[in-house]
Amino acid sequence: MRTWSKKRHEVVLGSFPAPASCRRLASVLEPSLGEPPKDENHNYHYHVNDGIDIVGADGRGAVGPVPGAFEDIEADRIVTAIGESPEEAWLTAPSGGPGVYRFANAVVAAGDGPIRCYGGDLTTATNSVVHAVASGKEAAVAVDACLRGGADSIPGAWERCRVGNGTSLSMEMHLGGPRTSRDSHVVIADEINTDYFELSPRARAPRLMLEERTASFEEIDLRLSATLAMKEAARCFNCGICNQCDNCFMFCPDMAVIRDHSAFGRQINYDFCKGCGLCVVECPRNAMVLVEEVDQIGCNDDE
Repeated sequence: MRTWSKKRHEVVLGSFPAPASCRRLASVLEPSLGEPPKDENHNYHYHVNDGIDIVGADGRGAVGPVPGAFEDIEADRIVTAIGESPEEAWLTAPSGGPGVYRFANAVVAAGDGPIRCYGGDLTTATNSVVHAVASGKEAAVAVDACLRGGADSIPGAWERCRVGNGTSLSMEMHLGGPRTSRDSHVVIADEINTDYFELSPRARAPRLMLEERTASFEEIDLRLSATLAMKEAARCFNCGICNQCDNCFMFCPDMAVIRDHSAFGRQINYDFCKGCGLCVVECPRNAMVLVEEVDQIGCNDDE
């Protein structure tokens, strides 16, 4: 994204754009993610992982080297647009010590003196906008926890608002919102019952005309209309969230599902439920799970 922004400045200001090299995953190489539109040829040179999408331990994609794929490019000068490093030594994040907490994307020093937060390119090797924003959220949670309960409360506050087993945090959970009562399990695609959803194409935002975008610094991707925005939001599966569709109520052969007006909406009467799991299978969004019942001494019903 940063490289494309630099190239556009060259075009708008009237200079001949120098060749630029971008490294991207083939699955995310599209204009909506900050790449130049197909009708603009600004002497770009892409290093694309052809079908080799590296998946990390957190289940997210990453850019990895392609074995045996090397290319020599002659250049008189190289200008990097992939991130920054601290110019002054005091900007470097501390590696450890009393009151220093290192999270996935941010480092917070809450020892003696004022609270210091380090994030963005100073703490992450990925050097992306997404990771910079994530470091800001982690720092905000840490500062709020420190001001409320002291530095020792920072790790506990971070753990309480963590979503799933990864590193994502929920500010709503930190503030005690409704999401606090949800299951921390992160629903994957295979757990969605797609039989209850219709295929809906992704809404595309209108774009600035080619003549206008090469003569000004106006936003290229224009905003969605209210109608398109609501249509795009309706494509969300709402994974793991009960929307009270009543599938469990209608499919339960023992009428063990109780409908009420509580925040959860539906409850199970375990005096009648025999654990067939039909309600879980027919739940579109994996808002219900079937687990083995364990008694007070740790033995299941079969033992």
